[in-house]
Amino acid sequence: MRIFLTNSLSLNGFDTFLRSFDANDPGVLTIETDPAGVRNVHPAVLALTAAFARNVDPEHMTTNAVTAESGRHLARMRLCDFLGRTSSRDCDFDDPESADRCIPLTAIANSEEQLRYINERIPRLGLPDKTANAVEYMVSELVRNVLEHAAAPGGAMVAVRYHDQSHTVSIGICDTGIGIRTAIRQSWPATSDVDAIRQALAPGITGTTRHVGGTAVNAGTGLFFAKSVVRAAQGYFLLYSGTGIIKELPQSCVDFTSESHTEKTNDAPSLAGTLVSVDLPLHETIEFSSLLKMIRQAYMGAVRERKERKYHKPKFT
Repeated sequence: MRIFLTNSLSLNGFDTFLRSFDANDPGVLTIETDPAGVRNVHPAVLALTAAFARNVDPEHMTTNAVTAESGRHLARMRLCDFLGRTSSRDCDFDDPESADRCIPLTAIANSEEQLRYINERIPRLGLPDKTANAVEYMVSELVRNVLEHAAAPGGAMVAVRYHDQSHTVSIGICDTGIGIRTAIRQSWPATSDVDAIRQALAPGITGTTRHVGGTAVNAGTGLFFAKSVVRAAQGYFLLYSGTGIIKELPQSCVDFTSESHTEKTNDAPSLAGTLVSVDLPLHETIEFSSLLKMIRQAYMGAVRERKERKYHKPKFT
């Protein structure tokens, strides 16, 4: 596996990362950095790097010589810790060289660690309650999805960064589990990785049962709700597993079930696990509780429609 780290603050530039990403042979890892230095690697790329580095023998891992500037950033985000190397400095949350605030790479293996992360780490971003609630919800749902469905050794690798200038929170969560297609195909047919991702994002679908439906608090809703929060905020949402990627683009007219602003590809380098990435603009125009109510209504409406299509199909004898 080869990973090239470059400056990229937005998921809009994820295609640049893919062009240099080689997912072959995950038992061998080569990490390279831009010679000009990196200070703004997207949390999704860092989470992917750390998640796979944990599974590689140090003897099979190589990194190029990094500049002092790159070293400070990668140490601040604690990537060095997961590469089996000692960090060059203590990674605290106030870097005098950056106005941004971050939560460095963290491994979450169970629900207790998930709750501790939400209660203790997210508040360190210093966000107002209205927007902090959205970030807490987003991270909680996405990590819960890993813990319940991914069968991933070591759970989820998480990194979060708040960009002061754009008032955007970037989130990256990666696991090295069974992947979305394998999880979905336990109960639903999936013709390709991108088809499996599409189903995982659909309301009322979960890989644990063939029953359509569910409520706003059980399995099968997390990815749909997370995607819908990003849509309402006009941000970016990316889900990558196997050779499939689905990216949600900003849209001015929010439709929680439409796919009109969705990009899909089924020929990405094959990722043995799942990566979910978010760029969430922090608008205060809508109360988060009201937003969840809107999404819940859209979810239940879509589930009802799906059930009606399923149970009113013509039957031939």
